[in-house]
Amino acid sequence: MKAGSICDLMLFFLTALLCLNAFQSIYKVTLNNPDTNCSLQCDCPLSSNQTTDLQSSTSSAYEVSSSAINFVPPGSSSFSLDHYTASGRRTTLTRLGTDLATLSLKDSCPPESLMLKDWTNIRPVHSSCPAVFIIGARKGGTTSLYQYLSHHPDFEGIHLEDGPSAGETFHFSARYSTENWKTYASRFPKASVMTGDASVGNFINCNVPSRLFESCGNFSKVLILLRNPINRYVSNFLMRARFKKKHYSNNTGLSTVINLEIDSFYNTLLKKGVSLSLSPDKWEQFQCLYKPAENMLFEGLYYIHLMNWLCNYPGSNMLIINSEEFYKNTTFILQQVYQFLGLSPLSESSRELVTSFIFNKGGNRLLPHQMLLPNDRKKLSHIFRPFNNELFKLLEWNDVSW
Repeated sequence: MKAGSICDLMLFFLTALLCLNAFQSIYKVTLNNPDTNCSLQCDCPLSSNQTTDLQSSTSSAYEVSSSAINFVPPGSSSFSLDHYTASGRRTTLTRLGTDLATLSLKDSCPPESLMLKDWTNIRPVHSSCPAVFIIGARKGGTTSLYQYLSHHPDFEGIHLEDGPSAGETFHFSARYSTENWKTYASRFPKASVMTGDASVGNFINCNVPSRLFESCGNFSKVLILLRNPINRYVSNFLMRARFKKKHYSNNTGLSTVINLEIDSFYNTLLKKGVSLSLSPDKWEQFQCLYKPAENMLFEGLYYIHLMNWLCNYPGSNMLIINSEEFYKNTTFILQQVYQFLGLSPLSESSRELVTSFIFNKGGNRLLPHQMLLPNDRKKLSHIFRPFNNELFKLLEWNDVSW
């Protein structure tokens, strides 16, 4: 090879290296998508041999350089929600907290519910509360939303390096009787930025709404993501099988688990004297059965858990997000979340930068015994449907058909 050719080749590689370094100075990315199961453009049909929506077990984190994050000037139409709708974008299926505040719950909540009392005069026990709680549903996109928020310049998350466990503390649920407030508060940053808790068990634990309100008053905002409960169920099963939780493994058959859990669910109802008719208007009879039932079916009865929250926590402080819409219109939903939390709006390019480099590392194919059979789908649908229908009425989600 001629000396001139060698020099040209060396110059080419040197130029490429300099470009790569410049690219990395704008943003550094090393994070897989820990919770947005499947591609953001799909609803994960799980009844055929296809790519699963398992969370990656790799624990990693990513950074976005502050130089790449741009705020939108106040008053600019580029961050207006009306602007997004007017420009032809599909409107979100998100229910805003201000709408929830107008719901009439007097005839739907138990008499002892906090929201039926003069809760505005209840003084919180603690003043050092996280400003944000992302409470579920499990496998509904909670970890992804928490990671996205944590890369807003004015929001600092915790345990981001823990992947699927980012933001989780379980203080108000599993650790409530053993962890004091000082220890809990020490988990969060002391700086003046916003921070939050992302413990998914908070949504289904019947005691958490009142515990949170009594501890923090109406200071904290609550975010809830709700995913098609059948897809959520299968995703939860696959996660347990992959990480060998609850005695599951990759040899565990989905159909077997569904039948066992349905039997366990109905047996729990019998033991607790709850009607087997699965009537949503008697939701309060179901609300504290998660621990006795110990199964994944109960997690998907969103109407029960949401009613408990609405009866014991201010609706004006709650934002409910349809997970499928979150997957499809991530940057738009993220802007709504910013607005709801009072975070400064980011430009669309900045939001796309924050979200575009969180990749789904799932890629394992479903084993034959892990596929959702049509008959099993019918069994799950029979349990979920009446509660789904009431949820859609409550939230006016007229375009959702789980």
